[in-house]
Amino acid sequence: MGNLGARTRFRAFVVALAFGLYAAGTMIALTAFSSWSDHVGRRPALITGLLLSAPNVLVVLVARVLGGLDAGIAVAAVAIQVSGAQPSTITVL
Repeated sequence: MGNLGARTRFRAFVVALAFGLYAAGTMIALTAFSSWSDHVGRRPALITGLLLSAPNVLVVLVARVLGGLDAGIAVAAVAIQVSGAQPSTITVL
């Protein structure tokens, strides 16, 4: 949490509060609406959830593309970092 706080310049309390509120909101929604999809159907519940999470579906699709690009860049960078951290010769003890 210290890393995220340092990068965003938020205090540790604010970062912890953001994660805690997200978890609390998720638990409340799961408790309150878990059987709602049984009554209205899976597709209407999914569409409602998507519409509530973003102003429109295009924003969700763009966010998914950006998330995929982010993951691809991060995986490539990690692979390069790990391969560069290996010693060039292996010594046996």
